[in-house]
Amino acid sequence: RMTSLVGDLLLLARLDSGRPLEQEPVDLSALAVDAVSDAHVAGPEHDWRLRVGDEPVVVIGDGARLHQVLVNLLANARTHTPPGTTITVDVEAVGTTAVLRVADDGPGIGPRQATRIFEPFYSTKETGLGLGLVVSRRICRSHGGELMLERGDYTGAILVMELPLPNGDEPVSIAATASNESKANELS
Repeated sequence: RMTSLVGDLLLLARLDSGRPLEQEPVDLSALAVDAVSDAHVAGPEHDWRLRVGDEPVVVIGDGARLHQVLVNLLANARTHTPPGTTITVDVEAVGTTAVLRVADDGPGIGPRQATRIFEPFYSTKETGLGLGLVVSRRICRSHGGELMLERGDYTGAILVMELPLPNGDEPVSIAATASNESKANELS
């Protein structure tokens, strides 16, 4: 836990100092397939669902850091919901924005918690050190995007990552991953 905490603090310092992250094409659809597959192994007592389109949703950014965001969102959903909860990941392109949603039908996030979940070291007795969502939001913002709580009521929670899609004049060289749809079907 200490190693993880130190790593998160160092990453926050790096992001706050404006040091650039990697800038390469990242297929969010493939990233979601991999992360949900891993989450299914880590939390087989949950019902994992994945919805990705036929075409990959590609952004320019740091693949390892974006993977870190998704892994954190899935771990939070798994940790803070009871067995049997359905956790759904949706990836889509909406206009000029890549949208990745992690939704669950668990107990949700209370109104008081909802206003504080992105504060450093905010935690309840059931949670960890309170840096995961802070780091995740900073990573999204360093990519020109945002991480927000779309809904946090007592019928579930929805966290949304929005990232800008590349301009039409920028070449993006990631081949479509035809296996995304078949992997998504295997997980639901």
